[in-house]
Amino acid sequence: MLSNRKNKQNKFMKKLIEFLRIFSILLTVVSFLFLVFSCTFLLTYDSSINFKSSILNIYGVISTFSGIYKFTFIVCAFWVTLRQLEISKNNYETTTNQIKFIQKDILDKHNKDITDETLKHCNLYFGEIQKEYKEIMEAKTINGLPLNWTNLKSITNKSLREKYGNLAEQIDVMERTTKNNILLTLYKYEAFSALFLHGNLDKELAKTIIGETFSRQVGLLLGIIAYFREDDESVFAKNIIKIYNEWKNE
Repeated sequence: MLSNRKNKQNKFMKKLIEFLRIFSILLTVVSFLFLVFSCTFLLTYDSSINFKSSILNIYGVISTFSGIYKFTFIVCAFWVTLRQLEISKNNYETTTNQIKFIQKDILDKHNKDITDETLKHCNLYFGEIQKEYKEIMEAKTINGLPLNWTNLKSITNKSLREKYGNLAEQIDVMERTTKNNILLTLYKYEAFSALFLHGNLDKELAKTIIGETFSRQVGLLLGIIAYFREDDESVFAKNIIKIYNEWKNE
């Protein structure tokens, strides 16, 4: 609708400018003819009339010509002004279109970079992080890992000990090296999650690629994550839990 109104305004402006241009030319021709006619006939000294009448005739001709000239000048000036406005408007539209093209090119490049970076991190997840997840799940030091943690009231050490005390005790007696390796893997999950929550990556694209796998795997790790969290306000694994809840619910 705005585009149609703008097109109508442009057509009207062009017609007005063309009309003023033609009108200016006609007035200029009329003024010139009037001047020629005046110089040829009206200003010719006639001895049959007195000098005073001749002066009055000359003055009248000059006054009339002056009025026509002023009106012609005003019309021409108005036409030139409108013409300049049209040129300026066209230049502005050209500049605006160029800016929009540059902006679109920058945005397209920026979006491509975001997509490439997102795919890069998804590939990292399916590679390095996936491998370390598998090592945790196959660790002989953890037996009877539940397929879900529905009994957990909260993802905290206290809730884990209340509902899954045996697992908590297994992790208690776990070798420090093994426990540290598990922590390092969880930190990688946390860093990965933070990138998609706070970084300049395409979270929706990542969700379509790894969302289901991520949610399923983190869901199996909730008990181990809970072991390292003192309470619900704990910073540890905060981003993991947040993005897990987002992707799981959706």
